[in-house]
Amino acid sequence: MLHEPFIAVFDDGEIETNHREVLYSSYAWDFLREDLDTPVLKKHHVASILNGKRLDSGTHLQLLANVVWDV
Repeated sequence: MLHEPFIAVFDDGEIETNHREVLYSSYAWDFLREDLDTPVLKKHHVASILNGKRLDSGTHLQLLANVVWDV
């Protein structure tokens, strides 16, 4: 498992991230695994929602909404 920051590559660009953010985001990616025609976009990663802020009670809802509406 990667513990240092790394670059994650998406269909619309790249995000510098870490293993915690990817793990958090991966729960929403289950919907993307069901529809393989949907591109995996940067907005499907929690870092695009947080923009340097902390997780709050609405973070997971916004992440899921981004993924589900695209699927």
